[in-house]
Amino acid sequence: MASTDPYRILQVDPSAEREVIEAAYRALARKYHPDVNRTPDAEHRIREINEAYAVLHDDARRASLDATRSGPGAARPAPVTDAELRARLTPDRPIDLYRAALADTWQGFVGRIKGQGSAAEGGRPTAGGSRVQPAFLVAAVVFGAVAFVALGARALPAARGGDDRAFAAYWRVAATAKADVEVARQRYVEVLGGESGPAAYQAAIANPVFPNVATQFAAELNTAMGRLKEVSSVPRTVEAYHFQQLDDWREERALRLAYRDAAVTRNPDLWAQTTEREAAWRASARHHRTEALAWQLAARVK
Repeated sequence: MASTDPYRILQVDPSAEREVIEAAYRALARKYHPDVNRTPDAEHRIREINEAYAVLHDDARRASLDATRSGPGAARPAPVTDAELRARLTPDRPIDLYRAALADTWQGFVGRIKGQGSAAEGGRPTAGGSRVQPAFLVAAVVFGAVAFVALGARALPAARGGDDRAFAAYWRVAATAKADVEVARQRYVEVLGGESGPAAYQAAIANPVFPNVATQFAAELNTAMGRLKEVSSVPRTVEAYHFQQLDDWREERALRLAYRDAAVTRNPDLWAQTTEREAAWRASARHHRTEALAWQLAARVK
Protein backbone atom coordinates (compact mmCIF):
# COMPACT_ATOMS: atom_id res chain seq x y z
CA MET A 1 0.00 0.00 0.00
CA ALA A 2 2.13 2.84 -1.29
CA SER A 3 0.17 5.65 0.32
CA THR A 4 0.50 7.78 3.42
CA ASP A 5 -3.12 8.93 3.32
CA PRO A 6 -4.83 7.39 6.39
CA TYR A 7 -8.14 7.21 4.51
CA ARG A 8 -6.56 5.21 1.68
CA ILE A 9 -4.66 2.97 4.10
CA LEU A 10 -7.86 2.05 5.97
CA GLN A 11 -9.76 1.95 2.67
CA VAL A 12 -12.52 4.28 3.84
CA ASP A 13 -14.04 7.41 2.38
CA PRO A 14 -13.07 10.77 3.91
CA SER A 15 -16.72 11.18 4.89
CA ALA A 16 -16.76 7.88 6.81
CA GLU A 17 -18.21 8.04 10.30
CA ARG A 18 -16.20 6.89 13.29
CA GLU A 19 -17.82 3.47 13.63
CA VAL A 20 -17.05 2.72 9.96
CA ILE A 21 -13.40 3.53 10.60
CA GLU A 22 -13.47 1.29 13.69
CA ALA A 23 -14.86 -1.61 11.64
CA ALA A 24 -12.38 -1.10 8.81
CA TYR A 25 -9.48 -1.00 11.25
CA ARG A 26 -10.55 -4.24 12.98
CA ALA A 27 -10.96 -6.03 9.68
CA LEU A 28 -7.56 -4.94 8.38
CA ALA A 29 -5.84 -5.63 11.71
CA ARG A 30 -7.16 -9.19 11.69
CA LYS A 31 -6.03 -9.65 8.10
CA TYR A 32 -2.51 -8.24 8.36
CA HIS A 33 -1.49 -8.88 11.97
CA PRO A 34 1.93 -10.64 11.86
CA ASP A 35 0.65 -13.36 14.17
CA VAL A 36 -1.84 -14.54 11.54
CA ASN A 37 -0.37 -13.17 8.30
CA ARG A 38 2.99 -14.64 7.29
CA THR A 39 3.63 -12.47 4.21
CA PRO A 40 6.92 -10.48 4.29
CA ASP A 41 5.23 -7.09 4.37
CA ALA A 42 2.66 -7.92 7.07
CA GLU A 43 4.57 -6.14 9.82
CA HIS A 44 4.95 -3.02 7.67
CA ARG A 45 1.27 -3.11 6.71
CA ILE A 46 0.04 -3.47 10.29
CA ARG A 47 2.29 -0.57 11.33
CA GLU A 48 0.75 1.60 8.60
CA ILE A 49 -2.75 0.50 9.62
CA ASN A 50 -2.12 1.31 13.30
CA GLU A 51 -0.68 4.73 12.45
CA ALA A 52 -3.59 5.55 10.13
CA TYR A 53 -6.10 4.48 12.77
CA ALA A 54 -4.34 6.58 15.42
CA VAL A 55 -4.88 9.66 13.22
CA LEU A 56 -8.48 9.00 12.22
CA HIS A 57 -9.56 7.83 15.68
CA ASP A 58 -8.44 11.11 17.22
CA ASP A 59 -10.96 13.85 16.35
CA ALA A 60 -8.40 16.65 16.66
CA ARG A 61 -5.80 14.92 14.48
CA ARG A 62 -8.45 13.96 11.93
CA ALA A 63 -9.70 17.54 11.76
CA SER A 64 -6.13 18.74 11.25
CA LEU A 65 -5.67 16.20 8.45
CA ASP A 66 -8.92 17.21 6.77
CA ALA A 67 -7.89 20.86 6.90
CA THR A 68 -4.89 20.05 4.71
CA ARG A 69 -6.88 18.10 2.15
CA SER A 70 -8.40 19.65 -0.96
CA GLY A 71 -11.26 18.69 -3.22
CA PRO A 72 -14.58 17.00 -2.37
CA GLY A 73 -13.00 14.90 0.38
CA ALA A 74 -12.22 17.95 2.46
CA ALA A 75 -15.81 18.43 3.52
CA ARG A 76 -17.35 15.72 5.64
CA PRO A 77 -20.19 15.44 8.14
CA ALA A 78 -19.49 16.26 11.77
CA PRO A 79 -17.89 13.28 13.51
CA VAL A 80 -20.05 11.01 15.62
CA THR A 81 -19.87 12.08 19.26
CA ASP A 82 -18.66 9.72 21.97
CA ALA A 83 -22.18 9.53 23.40
CA GLU A 84 -23.63 8.56 20.02
CA LEU A 85 -20.87 6.01 19.50
CA ARG A 86 -21.47 4.41 22.89
CA ALA A 87 -25.18 4.20 22.06
CA ARG A 88 -24.37 2.22 18.90
CA LEU A 89 -21.50 0.11 20.20
CA THR A 90 -20.33 -1.41 23.46
CA PRO A 91 -16.63 -2.04 24.26
CA ASP A 92 -17.00 -5.81 24.42
CA ARG A 93 -19.27 -6.17 21.42
CA PRO A 94 -17.62 -4.90 18.24
CA ILE A 95 -19.43 -4.35 14.96
CA ASP A 96 -20.43 -7.63 13.34
CA LEU A 97 -18.62 -7.23 10.02
CA TYR A 98 -20.09 -10.50 8.74
CA ARG A 99 -23.67 -9.31 9.05
CA ALA A 100 -22.76 -5.86 7.77
CA ALA A 101 -21.19 -7.42 4.69
CA LEU A 102 -24.21 -9.66 4.21
CA ALA A 103 -26.53 -6.65 4.36
CA ASP A 104 -24.40 -4.75 1.84
CA THR A 105 -24.41 -7.75 -0.49
CA TRP A 106 -28.18 -8.06 -0.21
CA GLN A 107 -28.74 -4.38 -0.96
CA GLY A 108 -26.49 -4.53 -4.00
CA PHE A 109 -28.17 -7.72 -5.14
CA VAL A 110 -31.64 -6.20 -4.83
CA GLY A 111 -30.52 -3.14 -6.77
CA ARG A 112 -29.16 -5.23 -9.64
CA ILE A 113 -32.21 -7.45 -9.82
CA LYS A 114 -34.57 -4.48 -9.79
CA GLY A 115 -32.52 -2.80 -12.49
CA GLN A 116 -32.77 -5.86 -14.67
CA GLY A 117 -36.43 -6.38 -13.85
CA SER A 118 -37.44 -2.90 -14.93
CA ALA A 119 -36.46 -3.74 -18.50
CA ALA A 120 -37.83 -7.29 -18.49
CA GLU A 121 -41.27 -8.43 -19.50
CA GLY A 122 -43.68 -10.69 -17.66
CA GLY A 123 -44.03 -11.06 -13.97
CA ARG A 124 -47.16 -10.82 -11.95
CA PRO A 125 -48.89 -7.66 -10.71
CA THR A 126 -48.86 -6.82 -7.03
CA ALA A 127 -51.75 -5.29 -5.12
CA GLY A 128 -50.45 -1.82 -6.00
CA GLY A 129 -50.36 -2.59 -9.70
CA SER A 130 -46.57 -2.91 -10.05
CA ARG A 131 -44.98 -6.09 -11.28
CA VAL A 132 -42.70 -8.40 -9.32
CA GLN A 133 -40.40 -10.44 -11.56
CA PRO A 134 -40.42 -14.24 -11.04
CA ALA A 135 -36.61 -14.30 -11.26
CA PHE A 136 -36.42 -11.78 -8.45
CA LEU A 137 -38.76 -13.86 -6.27
CA VAL A 138 -36.77 -17.05 -6.83
CA ALA A 139 -33.46 -15.32 -6.22
CA ALA A 140 -34.80 -13.65 -3.07
CA VAL A 141 -35.96 -16.99 -1.68
CA VAL A 142 -32.61 -18.62 -2.44
CA PHE A 143 -30.63 -15.74 -0.98
CA GLY A 144 -32.84 -15.66 2.11
CA ALA A 145 -32.35 -19.37 2.64
CA VAL A 146 -28.58 -19.08 2.35
CA ALA A 147 -28.53 -16.12 4.71
CA PHE A 148 -30.73 -17.96 7.20
CA VAL A 149 -28.48 -21.02 7.17
CA ALA A 150 -25.31 -18.92 7.44
CA LEU A 151 -26.57 -16.79 10.30
CA GLY A 152 -28.08 -19.80 11.98
CA ALA A 153 -24.78 -21.65 11.79
CA ARG A 154 -23.04 -18.70 13.45
CA ALA A 155 -25.70 -18.45 16.16
CA LEU A 156 -25.82 -22.18 16.92
CA PRO A 157 -22.68 -22.34 19.10
CA ALA A 158 -24.03 -19.54 21.27
CA ALA A 159 -27.33 -21.37 21.64
CA ARG A 160 -25.45 -24.41 22.86
CA GLY A 161 -23.29 -22.45 25.23
CA GLY A 162 -20.32 -22.91 22.91
CA ASP A 163 -19.28 -19.29 23.20
CA ASP A 164 -19.11 -19.49 26.98
CA ARG A 165 -17.02 -22.64 26.89
CA ALA A 166 -14.68 -21.21 24.27
CA PHE A 167 -14.26 -18.04 26.32
CA ALA A 168 -13.60 -20.00 29.52
CA ALA A 169 -10.96 -22.12 27.77
CA TYR A 170 -9.27 -19.07 26.30
CA TRP A 171 -9.30 -17.07 29.50
CA ARG A 172 -7.77 -19.92 31.51
CA VAL A 173 -4.72 -19.66 29.26
CA ALA A 174 -4.70 -15.85 29.17
CA ALA A 175 -5.19 -15.44 32.92
CA THR A 176 -2.38 -17.89 33.71
CA ALA A 177 -0.06 -16.08 31.30
CA LYS A 178 -0.92 -12.70 32.83
CA ALA A 179 -0.31 -14.04 36.36
CA ASP A 180 3.12 -15.37 35.39
CA VAL A 181 4.00 -12.05 33.75
CA GLU A 182 2.96 -10.19 36.90
CA VAL A 183 5.24 -12.35 39.06
CA ALA A 184 8.18 -11.60 36.75
CA ARG A 185 7.27 -7.91 36.71
CA GLN A 186 7.23 -7.70 40.51
CA ARG A 187 10.68 -9.26 40.76
CA TYR A 188 11.98 -6.81 38.15
CA VAL A 189 10.58 -3.84 40.11
CA GLU A 190 12.00 -5.16 43.39
CA VAL A 191 15.51 -5.36 41.92
CA LEU A 192 15.29 -1.68 40.99
CA GLY A 193 13.98 -0.83 44.45
CA GLY A 194 10.93 0.87 43.00
CA GLU A 195 13.08 3.60 41.46
CA SER A 196 12.62 5.17 38.03
CA GLY A 197 14.54 7.47 35.70
CA PRO A 198 18.21 8.23 36.61
CA ALA A 199 17.81 6.63 40.05
CA ALA A 200 16.66 3.39 38.42
CA TYR A 201 19.69 3.46 36.14
CA GLN A 202 22.02 3.77 39.13
CA ALA A 203 20.21 0.93 40.89
CA ALA A 204 20.44 -1.25 37.77
CA ILE A 205 24.17 -0.82 37.19
CA ALA A 206 24.86 -1.31 40.92
CA ASN A 207 22.93 -4.60 41.09
CA PRO A 208 24.74 -7.45 39.31
CA VAL A 209 21.57 -9.56 39.05
CA PHE A 210 19.61 -6.90 37.14
CA PRO A 211 20.63 -8.08 33.62
CA ASN A 212 19.52 -11.63 34.43
CA VAL A 213 16.24 -10.48 35.97
CA ALA A 214 15.51 -8.27 32.94
CA THR A 215 16.32 -11.17 30.61
CA GLN A 216 14.04 -13.51 32.58
CA PHE A 217 11.25 -10.93 32.51
CA ALA A 218 11.58 -10.61 28.72
CA ALA A 219 11.58 -14.42 28.44
CA GLU A 220 8.39 -14.64 30.52
CA LEU A 221 6.71 -12.08 28.27
CA ASN A 222 7.78 -14.13 25.27
CA THR A 223 6.37 -17.28 26.86
CA ALA A 224 3.08 -15.51 27.62
CA MET A 225 2.77 -14.39 24.00
CA GLY A 226 3.49 -17.94 22.87
CA ARG A 227 0.67 -19.26 25.05
CA LEU A 228 -1.85 -16.88 23.53
CA LYS A 229 -0.69 -17.73 20.01
CA GLU A 230 -1.08 -21.47 20.71
CA VAL A 231 -4.77 -21.16 21.60
CA SER A 232 -6.50 -23.23 18.93
CA SER A 233 -9.57 -21.02 18.67
CA VAL A 234 -9.84 -17.36 19.67
CA PRO A 235 -13.49 -16.47 20.44
CA ARG A 236 -14.84 -13.41 18.67
CA THR A 237 -15.58 -11.78 22.03
CA VAL A 238 -11.86 -11.65 22.88
CA GLU A 239 -10.38 -10.90 19.44
CA ALA A 240 -9.73 -7.24 20.30
CA TYR A 241 -8.07 -8.14 23.59
CA HIS A 242 -6.06 -11.00 22.04
CA PHE A 243 -4.26 -8.95 19.42
CA GLN A 244 -3.86 -5.86 21.59
CA GLN A 245 -2.39 -7.90 24.47
CA LEU A 246 0.12 -9.50 22.11
CA ASP A 247 1.19 -6.06 20.88
CA ASP A 248 1.34 -4.70 24.43
CA TRP A 249 3.53 -7.52 25.70
CA ARG A 250 5.74 -7.29 22.62
CA GLU A 251 6.40 -3.61 23.37
CA GLU A 252 7.06 -4.29 27.05
CA ARG A 253 9.53 -7.06 26.14
CA ALA A 254 11.42 -4.65 23.88
CA LEU A 255 11.56 -2.11 26.72
CA ARG A 256 12.98 -4.59 29.25
CA LEU A 257 15.67 -5.73 26.82
CA ALA A 258 16.58 -2.10 26.07
CA TYR A 259 16.93 -1.37 29.79
CA ARG A 260 19.12 -4.47 30.17
CA ASP A 261 21.37 -3.37 27.31
CA ALA A 262 21.66 0.13 28.78
CA ALA A 263 22.75 -1.29 32.14
CA VAL A 264 25.21 -3.77 30.65
CA THR A 265 26.85 -1.17 28.40
CA ARG A 266 26.69 1.58 31.06
CA ASN A 267 24.80 3.80 28.66
CA PRO A 268 22.74 6.43 30.54
CA ASP A 269 21.53 7.98 27.25
CA LEU A 270 19.99 4.69 26.12
CA TRP A 271 18.39 4.33 29.55
CA ALA A 272 16.91 7.84 29.31
CA GLN A 273 15.60 7.18 25.77
CA THR A 274 14.01 3.93 26.92
CA THR A 275 12.45 5.69 29.90
CA GLU A 276 10.81 8.21 27.55
CA ARG A 277 9.62 5.39 25.31
CA GLU A 278 8.12 3.55 28.28
CA ALA A 279 6.33 6.68 29.47
CA ALA A 280 4.77 7.14 26.02
CA TRP A 281 3.74 3.47 25.97
CA ARG A 282 2.11 3.63 29.40
CA ALA A 283 0.25 6.82 28.48
CA SER A 284 -0.95 5.50 25.13
CA ALA A 285 -4.66 4.92 24.54
CA ARG A 286 -3.88 1.46 23.16
CA HIS A 287 -2.16 0.35 26.40
CA HIS A 288 -5.02 1.68 28.53
CA ARG A 289 -7.52 -0.01 26.23
CA THR A 290 -5.71 -3.33 26.62
CA GLU A 291 -5.74 -3.04 30.40
CA ALA A 292 -9.44 -2.13 30.38
CA LEU A 293 -10.32 -5.09 28.17
CA ALA A 294 -8.36 -7.45 30.44
CA TRP A 295 -10.25 -6.14 33.45
CA GLN A 296 -13.61 -6.58 31.71
CA LEU A 297 -12.80 -10.15 30.68
CA ALA A 298 -11.56 -11.05 34.16
CA ALA A 299 -14.76 -9.62 35.67
CA ARG A 300 -16.83 -11.77 33.32
CA VAL A 301 -15.64 -15.02 34.95
CA LYS A 302 -16.43 -13.85 38.48
